[in-house]
Amino acid sequence: MRELQKLADGYSGAVAVVVAPEGTWKGAVGWADSSAKRRADPDDRFAIESTTKTFVATVVLQLVGEGRLNLHDTVQQWLPGLFPARPRITIRQLLNHSSGIPSDNGFSEAPLVRAKRVATQGVLFKPGTSSAYSNSDFVLLGLIVEKVTGRPLDQVVTNRIIRSLHLRGTSYGTAHAQRMTPWLGQVESFGRPVSGDGGIISTAEDVATFFRALLGGNLLAPKQLAEMTTTIPTDFIDGRFGLGIWRYRLPCGFAWGHGGQLTYQVDVEVARDGSKAVVWAANNAGASDWSFGDRLYCA
Repeated sequence: MRELQKLADGYSGAVAVVVAPEGTWKGAVGWADSSAKRRADPDDRFAIESTTKTFVATVVLQLVGEGRLNLHDTVQQWLPGLFPARPRITIRQLLNHSSGIPSDNGFSEAPLVRAKRVATQGVLFKPGTSSAYSNSDFVLLGLIVEKVTGRPLDQVVTNRIIRSLHLRGTSYGTAHAQRMTPWLGQVESFGRPVSGDGGIISTAEDVATFFRALLGGNLLAPKQLAEMTTTIPTDFIDGRFGLGIWRYRLPCGFAWGHGGQLTYQVDVEVARDGSKAVVWAANNAGASDWSFGDRLYCA
């Protein structure tokens, strides 16, 4: 708990969960809101920010496993007329951020508006020759999921993951989540249409449940899970990109996950077999120590 206390700064609050074969530990420190009227609770909900990307990547790979998508399919094939015919940009390159498409941060705008804007900017490098983290990759993946399924992205993710795993504290977008209390701070507004690069509301324990199920082989067939965990280099010394997931080098070995940062700061570190998970979140995105999760995971 002393380590968790370090994440709280002023009126900020933080929550964490550790799930291991020996059992589950949950904790919370600080305040859930700036008025200091309520203490943070381990089951508080929060926007998981870019951690949403792993949920979306999982759905994409499920569709690949069902033969409805192929990792070699192109953006041009599924979203015709949006990007020039060359260079070809594949689903795999979107998933592992090797597309070269510039990142877009227009979170309040509709996904198609964002996609059209970024399509006019060209690419930063020839797709597949380098890597650069890009929100735009997952904006496009969300649109492709909708094209393949004929349904809104939030409904697809909800049916395939949230309901399947009984994640009762989780929703995609805030159409209903604003009535779900308590919150760990500010209620972020994500209405429809949701975007593939963010917008899921969850709890630390629900996020841990999802990642443990994913890496434990309960959401993807072995072939697709192997594809997801095949990594490429990044500009981060201790991190590599998989397909919608990161592999981190920690002092005690490797862990997998995906963090997020906007209004909230969220970190996820999970064993490759799903046997152990550490998830924490703070409601002050600029005040927290990213190495906290490493220490908790390696303790």
